[in-house]
Amino acid sequence: MTPVAPDLLERLRRTLATGGVELTPTRVAEALRGEGLVLGHDAVLEVVDALHRDIVGAGPLDPLLRTDGVTDVLVNGPHEVYIDRGDGLERADVTFPDDEAVRRLAQRLASAAGRRLDDASPYVDVRLPDGTRCHAVLAPIARPGTVISLRIPARRTFTLDELMERGTVSPGGAQLLRVLVDSRAAFLVTGGTGSGKTTLLATLLGLVDPAERLVLVEDSSELSLELFLHTMTRSVIYLRQSLDRDGTGAAVERQRKACERLCVDRDWSIVRVFTENDTSATNGRRPRYSEMLAMVERGEVEIIVAWHIDRLTRKLTELEELIELSARTRVKVATVTGDLDLTTDTGRLLGRILASVARGEVERKSARQIAANEQRAAEGKWPGGPAPFGWNRDGTHHPARARHLRRAYREMLAGGSLRGIAADWNTRGIESSSGRTAWRPTTLRRRLLDPRNAGLRSLNGTIVGDGKWRPIIDTDTFYATEALLTDTSRRLYHGGHARRYLLSGLATCGRCGRRAITGQASRGHRTYRCPTGHLSRKADPLDAIVVRLIVGRMSMPDAAEALRRDDSPKLDALADRATVLRTRLDQLATALADGSLDLAGVRRESGRLRAELADVQLRLTVPDRAAVLGELAGADDAAEVWERLDLDRRRAVIDTLATVEITQPVKGSRRFGLDAIELTWRT
Repeated sequence: MTPVAPDLLERLRRTLATGGVELTPTRVAEALRGEGLVLGHDAVLEVVDALHRDIVGAGPLDPLLRTDGVTDVLVNGPHEVYIDRGDGLERADVTFPDDEAVRRLAQRLASAAGRRLDDASPYVDVRLPDGTRCHAVLAPIARPGTVISLRIPARRTFTLDELMERGTVSPGGAQLLRVLVDSRAAFLVTGGTGSGKTTLLATLLGLVDPAERLVLVEDSSELSLELFLHTMTRSVIYLRQSLDRDGTGAAVERQRKACERLCVDRDWSIVRVFTENDTSATNGRRPRYSEMLAMVERGEVEIIVAWHIDRLTRKLTELEELIELSARTRVKVATVTGDLDLTTDTGRLLGRILASVARGEVERKSARQIAANEQRAAEGKWPGGPAPFGWNRDGTHHPARARHLRRAYREMLAGGSLRGIAADWNTRGIESSSGRTAWRPTTLRRRLLDPRNAGLRSLNGTIVGDGKWRPIIDTDTFYATEALLTDTSRRLYHGGHARRYLLSGLATCGRCGRRAITGQASRGHRTYRCPTGHLSRKADPLDAIVVRLIVGRMSMPDAAEALRRDDSPKLDALADRATVLRTRLDQLATALADGSLDLAGVRRESGRLRAELADVQLRLTVPDRAAVLGELAGADDAAEVWERLDLDRRRAVIDTLATVEITQPVKGSRRFGLDAIELTWRT
């Protein structure tokens, strides 16, 4: 945070003192405009903070007084400042220019309490307006310089149950204290400095029936009846920032300071502070906001304090809910920029206007973002946002993850399954971009269908052209994989449904042609059976026959012939058509960039072209025989290679080489041979 120039502060101080106006962000902004300066609200808040510290606050001690847990601030001359958080004194990183600066601060604090502090009256012990106890002694009576002691009052009282939870009071002791208060007996609370005498006494006074009359006599005021009798207005503070770019929480901290200052100025007790940093008011859930409304509903608060109404809500529907809640509970809304009484027609009108303005800002920002995204897409720029698996945020490759991604594409085209690859990644502990290791088939499918992997730029799910970044895979690999993953008829071994057995869903019934399923016979052995009941045969012998035939075929000298296809001319024509379709898709990106086609037109034409391209790519992909059969066809020992393949790959090999039909057993025959199946080799 940039310090405010001292000469500017001095000019503003004189301007505001002359006008006798309240020190609010609005008044300070007006004074700044009078100086020829127009600052954003964050900068205005910074100036207000500086003025508040120097005019009515504790100057450089102000941040220490607001630090959570601090009970005492001690100044021993200009160069020694200490704080106490309950664990003894700590040296603070705060100093004064000279003793004269300490003296001026002590005199200002005494004046705020209506007392003089000068050479004729060189010491003072007073209670400041916010309840802080101030003891000051001027030099040369105090050495090495003016000393100041500030005892910060408790910002809240504790219930007896809370003291038990913290171990301060035992359950038996708590029961004794309740009986003591109920009996109206006289008692004495004693203890050393800082032992919690005032805290305990405040808790006991909180047990007194509100109908009782209390007379409080103190040598030095320490107790605040308002805190435990709830005669102070109870407020909650709600802080929200939509986007915290650097993760420091600086914006919500500025909001907090301004809101707390408003509560102190109006003598409101702060019951709780709700913070939702890096959280949108238009998208997603806001659990802290819901908790705050629940507190209001239970009658635990009278005022909701926020920096501005748009911190609370940017949606008219939420504002209407807040209006209804205000009507039921009489809660009011106070903001640093002005109050809203939603129980009155004028307050409701103003609230709706402000919420409409906030909603309009959201819509304008959304329109700008959409236009910017369209421009970036037309120019082929990396889309930004969180890094997808395989990539860094700037569009460069993440070496290890990009390598895993390439292998996954190869395994898919070789007949692997999403479930099998995901299970392998989980076993190997491969982390996602978010650091998780729980891969699911659906998650892996989304990663493989991401066109960015092939250097393709998309917008709202539509590919609009080539991207200007280095791809992880080539477009042929991407489109081939996309064809596999989007073709519902090929869920046989590529989809998310796991197959546990070699021929289930792969072999067919010899009578009706329906795919066989796995079942259990009465004797407990596994079977393949027709779903309509035409036949049922033992599974293990069938598996063994099919494996013997497949491995035998791939062990023949001419096994490499299985990699060749006889329809090369047809494939060449399909490949040429795919090239034409991709060229036309690229031309759509140019049309979007030069404005000859709008986004809706690009989507319509792109959808038609991509549907045809997917069909062409599917016919080009069987899956690729070389990818599926390569290891087996070139192996010296096909049986040994077969044993290394997982179930998905084995099923892919069978489906690529042949069709398997289970035949009806011959009546009275107990033999189980090759006639149990009819295996037809694919050309």
